[in-house]
Amino acid sequence: MEFVISSVTLYTLYHMLSKVYYYGRANHVQAKVILLLPELPDSYWQGRSGRSDCARGIVRLQEAFAPAIKNNLLEIVPVPVPEEELSAIRKQMESEQAGGA
Repeated sequence: MEFVISSVTLYTLYHMLSKVYYYGRANHVQAKVILLLPELPDSYWQGRSGRSDCARGIVRLQEAFAPAIKNNLLEIVPVPVPEEELSAIRKQMESEQAGGA
C-alpha cells in the first residue's frame, strides 16, 4: 500500500484542525493535532516505487498546512519503524491471511 494524499485526507485533516482550533479557543487552552507518520526501513522500499511519492506527500502536507504548523496547531512527527517491527507486522498479516483463507 502506497502513501497517497487524497482530497478526502486533506479535508479530514483540515476538519480535525478546525475542531481542535475552536476547542482551544472555547476552553482557553492550547490544543494541537499531532500527526504521526511512519518512517519505514529501506527493506520495505526494495522493489517498490512509492518512496518518492511518499516524500512528495509529506512535503505537500507541510506546504498545505504551513499556517497550522507555524501557529503550533499541527505537529508532524516522523516515527521510525525498526526492521524487527516491520518483520513482525508482515508475519502477523501473513498468518491472518492464511487463517482467513
